[in-house]
Amino acid sequence: MPEFVQVIVSLICLMLANILIGTKLADLKQEFNKEKLVSGISKAVFTLIGLALIYASTIVFPMEVATINGTMVTTLTGTTILLKGANLIYAGKVLLKIKDIFMLNIPVEVLSKDKEENNEPKEEQLRLDI
Repeated sequence: MPEFVQVIVSLICLMLANILIGTKLADLKQEFNKEKLVSGISKAVFTLIGLALIYASTIVFPMEVATINGTMVTTLTGTTILLKGANLIYAGKVLLKIKDIFMLNIPVEVLSKDKEENNEPKEEQLRLDI
């Protein structure tokens, strides 16, 4: 599999992880925003369409951009380098969201003995420390 395709598959996985984990984090914080979700999905889709078009253009007409240390850099190799940077950025975002999920205080309804008679739940804060 060409390196460019591997980097794009990796980016797709990181984009999906970012969207899914971000959605769950917003849901747990009770801050879910449908517009933000749609915006994130459209950003990912249009980015991937753009990358597909770049790949197609380099297959049709590979342009030589520069020579660096005797190695010819084409639009495809330049794009691959930029995508590797995008992978790092998305991986960082995903890891930060995972950290935020672990640090959340999630309210849980627990029945206490004195409230059981009235069937009124008592809200307590639980924290997951890893």
